[in-house]
Amino acid sequence: MSKRIIICVLVIFVLGLTACDKKTSDKNVSTEDKKNDVSKNIDISTIDESNIEYSYGAADMNVYNPSCEELSEKADIIFKGKLVESESYLNEQATINSDYTFVVSESYKGDVGSEVSINMLCGIMEKSLFVKQVMKHDGYEQSEIDKVEEEPGKYIAFGLEGFNPLDLNEEYVIYAKYHPEHDYYYPVYYFYGVYEQNDNGEYERYGLDENDKQIKKIEELVECIK
Repeated sequence: MSKRIIICVLVIFVLGLTACDKKTSDKNVSTEDKKNDVSKNIDISTIDESNIEYSYGAADMNVYNPSCEELSEKADIIFKGKLVESESYLNEQATINSDYTFVVSESYKGDVGSEVSINMLCGIMEKSLFVKQVMKHDGYEQSEIDKVEEEPGKYIAFGLEGFNPLDLNEEYVIYAKYHPEHDYYYPVYYFYGVYEQNDNGEYERYGLDENDKQIKKIEELVECIK
């Protein structure tokens, strides 16, 4: 997958591991300040690569390739479910956050109902909406914002260390913590708390390099739960 860096926005994140759990939530816009300008249910897997501009931030994570036992111990909830809804929006740091809603098929830890939402520092937005929101964040006059040309079919995607937005209608196993101040869940150790089902029916976790990935059968993940 080719990845082009967005020229208009350069994002560099330096996060410690504990900070990665904390700041994933601290950087988010409060759910009470719910967004008026969001990109909903954009399925990145269906968009031609030439129509997506990617921006990636760097994460300095002190823990590398945590085990599923470590993820389980850290998590407040663990569940398997299908991603059915997404909302991406600009956060207070002018990068993209998303609220992802899953229909739960199996609950392994914690009090999980039939649906659960998690908040993540990643996402995909229509390009013109993203540019307008960045300009608004930077204090441009509305008259200047209104001059931004619409670019139908063009998108901006963001994630840390090459981690892409989640795919709609795909199956995931999620390890998440609860943030009481903002009243939402967020993944343990950022992308390490997200396993996506692959074509073989196993669950694959994103890693910083080829040696950092994990592929597990669902039975193996369940055995790790503490």
